[in-house]
Amino acid sequence: MTGTSIIAVSDVHLGMIIGNDKSPDEKKRESQFRDFLETLDFSRISDFILLGDILDFWRHDHLNVIIDESCHVDKLKEMKSRYNNTNFHYIAGNHDYHLLRLKENGADYPIDIKKSIEIKSKDEVFYFIHGYQLEVLSWSLYKSLSLYEEFCEDMCLVGEEIGRFADNLWKHYLERIIQGIISSSSPAGKLSQHNLEIQKAGESECIPESKEAMPDVTPKSTMEEILYKSNELLAQIETEEAAQKLEETQETTRPLEISPVNLDTIKAEIKKRIEDFVGKAEKVNDVIKDIERFEIEQNLLLPPEERIKPRETNVKELQEEITELSNLKRAIEKYLESILETIKEISAPLYEKLNHYYEWIHGLVIPKDYFTIRDIAGSDARHYMFGIKKDQYLIYGHTHEAYLDKDKKVANTGCWGVQTNQKDKEFLYIEIIDDDVKIMSFIDKDSGSNEWKP
Repeated sequence: MTGTSIIAVSDVHLGMIIGNDKSPDEKKRESQFRDFLETLDFSRISDFILLGDILDFWRHDHLNVIIDESCHVDKLKEMKSRYNNTNFHYIAGNHDYHLLRLKENGADYPIDIKKSIEIKSKDEVFYFIHGYQLEVLSWSLYKSLSLYEEFCEDMCLVGEEIGRFADNLWKHYLERIIQGIISSSSPAGKLSQHNLEIQKAGESECIPESKEAMPDVTPKSTMEEILYKSNELLAQIETEEAAQKLEETQETTRPLEISPVNLDTIKAEIKKRIEDFVGKAEKVNDVIKDIERFEIEQNLLLPPEERIKPRETNVKELQEEITELSNLKRAIEKYLESILETIKEISAPLYEKLNHYYEWIHGLVIPKDYFTIRDIAGSDARHYMFGIKKDQYLIYGHTHEAYLDKDKKVANTGCWGVQTNQKDKEFLYIEIIDDDVKIMSFIDKDSGSNEWKP
């Protein structure tokens, strides 16, 4: 190894299992972390970053975890005093968020504990965060970091009753999230509340037979609006077809310019395109509901492989479906543009309906506000979302999914052998030498590390 290096390791989750309950696999995992620390050549390391969730306060009382895992903290303290030329940093994660409070209250930790840090290598400036921030920003329902950090703090303090209280704690915060969304202090909240009141009043005043005649005042999502308007138009086309066929049976001759073949062909093509559009909108609507239901019902105690990955998979699918929906929208617009004048000549009633539909679909904005964590991490606009500056290189953990994207200046550290899948369990960390970022896999004390290949 040449040059001055930066080392970052994340998601070790020491204390996930404590006391006599530790399995041989867990004992090996922790011993590998101690070996890793011993194997590093700190004389060549300028900065050593513990990138959050090194300790795990979410599964056991944080006092028990600190006492049980104090040997690791002692080890870091000893290393910090031994290697004066290395800067040691600790970034708080969601599972060890309470360390910020302990440090503020005077606890004798050997390392400064922060939420983020900037470090310059050669020419690049690297910005380190744990990464829970990106998960919160990716949620479609609510994106309050302060509320999530408050939740993290409480999760660190519920003690050994974590299994009993975790669900109730999340439900409590979810209620606060929902209240924040529909708060009457916001214009959107007032509108939703107002519409709800109108709907209730309408339901109480009208008799069942007249409900169909009442205007629908329930706020519709974009997908519901697509389904409603498109199905309404399809019904109108069918009505127009029936009227035309009735007219044909009553007439013996028809002018050539209103040949039923031409109009029927056009109607069939319009119906096919709109049915495709409705079908795709229904698929998009189902995926959106799956994502939102998952966000509400998810168990935040599950590891990221089970908690984050399913949502990310759904969002990727949704992004593809929305792209196809947008393409169908543009195709319908172009087709209507090309045949509206023809329809005007042969069917004035249908022209009015299709022209109205064209104007509506032309102004329709299809939602695209569903992002994966990687989308946000690699976005050109990420510096407007959290503390990173425009040209800085982002290093984060949290998701337990290592990857490296040099073009977008972003890398994920992966985790320290806590992957759900046994065959994928690796002891991963990041090494930066002269701006070159590599994901490394620690093998053992004798073999050291190799560059990780996904």
